[in-house]
Amino acid sequence: LIAPLPVLKFLNIKHGFQHDSYNFIVNLVKTMLKTASRRDDLITLLREANITDEELKNLNLNNLTASSEVEHQTEDKLQEETDKKVVSGKATKKLTDAEIIGQCTVFFVAGFETTSATISSALFELAQNQDVQQKLFDEIADKLSDIDEETNLEEYYEIIMNRMPYLDAVIKETLRMNPPVTRLER
Repeated sequence: LIAPLPVLKFLNIKHGFQHDSYNFIVNLVKTMLKTASRRDDLITLLREANITDEELKNLNLNNLTASSEVEHQTEDKLQEETDKKVVSGKATKKLTDAEIIGQCTVFFVAGFETTSATISSALFELAQNQDVQQKLFDEIADKLSDIDEETNLEEYYEIIMNRMPYLDAVIKETLRMNPPVTRLER
């Protein structure tokens, strides 16, 4: 069960993460948020939607009210302003560090099963098709032969993610033949 820790404590449910594992994820996400490098990944998207603790403290919360009439007027006005800003390309909603950590945790947990199923299927298919396995091995060996992954992580990441078309094709074909999720209900 994934829920905020106070809710789990109230329901007397122990959460699924060990304390050390959760701290690892928190520290990893905070480190990634502080890193200046820009990649086309989830962390970059969440970093762009981040609101700092200082910005959070400086928010003007004096206009909050419990009146439903005023609340609807405020919501309508806020929606109009949001629509204008979204059309102009500037979103108004910002995420706190805690929300970003929560999103990354859910992303990690939800992606674990599908990733492991895809890797297992890819390994099975490669074992069945030795010619494909050899061609993939040759591409990986060729592209990474001059790279020291210990000292040049940015170039290593770039090559793995963007310069191995056959690896990309193998993964896509594996997903086509053995989809990890066959049905998604909304």
